[in-house]
Amino acid sequence: MVHIDQELDRVYRALHADDRPGRYEELYAIQQALEWVLNPTAFKAPYEMVTGTRGEKVDCLSSKSPQ
Repeated sequence: MVHIDQELDRVYRALHADDRPGRYEELYAIQQALEWVLNPTAFKAPYEMVTGTRGEKVDCLSSKSPQ
């Protein structure tokens, strides 16, 4: 799990520093997938995030309201 935490730290820093077009969306998807691995009951599954399907998981970091 140490590797996942380290990668999450890298992604978090990049989310706030990298302002290239489209980059935020890519990094956010990575962040959500890694967070889901650590806590699948608190985050949407990666497939649900990219397909927009509504699942039982909650996207805790999203600023958007659940669909």
